[in-house]
Amino acid sequence: MSAPLVFVASILVVWRALLQLVYDRVVPRAAGLPNVPAALAWWPRWDGGWYLSIAQHGYTDYPGLREARAAFFPLYPLAVRALARGLGLSYVLAGVLLSHAAVVVLAYALYRIAALQGGAPAGVAAVGCLLVYPSSFFLAGVYAIGPVAALMAASTWFGLRRRWWVACTLAGLAGATAFTGLVMLPVLALLYARTDGRRRVDALWLAACPVGTGAYAAFLWRRFGSATAWFTAERVGWRRHAGLGSLGHLVLGVRDVFRGSFHDRVIHGYDFVVLVVFLVVAVLLVRDRRWSLGLLVAAVVCLPAFSGEITSMNRYALAAFPAFAWAGVRLTRHPLGMLGYGLVCVPALVGLTAWFLTGRFVG
Repeated sequence: MSAPLVFVASILVVWRALLQLVYDRVVPRAAGLPNVPAALAWWPRWDGGWYLSIAQHGYTDYPGLREARAAFFPLYPLAVRALARGLGLSYVLAGVLLSHAAVVVLAYALYRIAALQGGAPAGVAAVGCLLVYPSSFFLAGVYAIGPVAALMAASTWFGLRRRWWVACTLAGLAGATAFTGLVMLPVLALLYARTDGRRRVDALWLAACPVGTGAYAAFLWRRFGSATAWFTAERVGWRRHAGLGSLGHLVLGVRDVFRGSFHDRVIHGYDFVVLVVFLVVAVLLVRDRRWSLGLLVAAVVCLPAFSGEITSMNRYALAAFPAFAWAGVRLTRHPLGMLGYGLVCVPALVGLTAWFLTGRFVG
């Protein structure tokens, strides 16, 4: 293993050790689940419970559950079920193992993408920026954000290398993991047009990008009679209304930054800051002629914004990995900036992780 990759691995180990330290401090020692190590039992918080329920019981048609479960795409819970049953593990342990494997893939792909722009130091710094990001603890939980971000990053890496069949296949899998994965179709199409547009036969691979989302839509049509049941689920189960008309609600939602309890104001403010910062980075990437990467960042944060609210924006932004690559390239040139980033983000990471593990909503 090369020296830069040793640094990347070390960052991963330190990050995971920090999360475990917080876990051990805030989780009661007596807490646990059958067949689940006590050190992992409390990671399936909030949406993690939905993923585990789907892994165990599928998309049930019980009143009230269909509308909520259809919003969760199937590849991650299917993989959890396969790993749990194949190796005889608990569903919680299978989910955590898959999420950690995804973190490793995401870190490696991010390192490679950033190293293309600024060399190995930029790659190491980009991984550091990702893992120090205050919401990175979601990558260790039973959430699909890590797997979908890993698939998108690997797809982008292979696209940059002009390995279109691999890139598009991974994009198709990302589209079966979360709706966010569907943004890889325009991202890869733009990347292909700008780097390899003369080899037209390779463009056919782009048809694989929406296959995962299309397969899920076909399942929903067969199971529930509606190919777009996930939109209904978002509207009925999670009160998200997609469309340009939702922008008015988004603007009004900014008022939430100044309302409610201290906890609510912090989380709403955090989501708003994340939205603004990532949009600015998207513009800067476009300015630097990183068209496809800028499009990816903008699309990832704009999709939830078009639902009329910015709730959970800090978690969704984890899939906007080119922003962390951009930060890694810039901060290697300004060591004090990297130090400042760490001094701001590490305490926030510790605090948000503690809130999450004790059952408070943080995204």
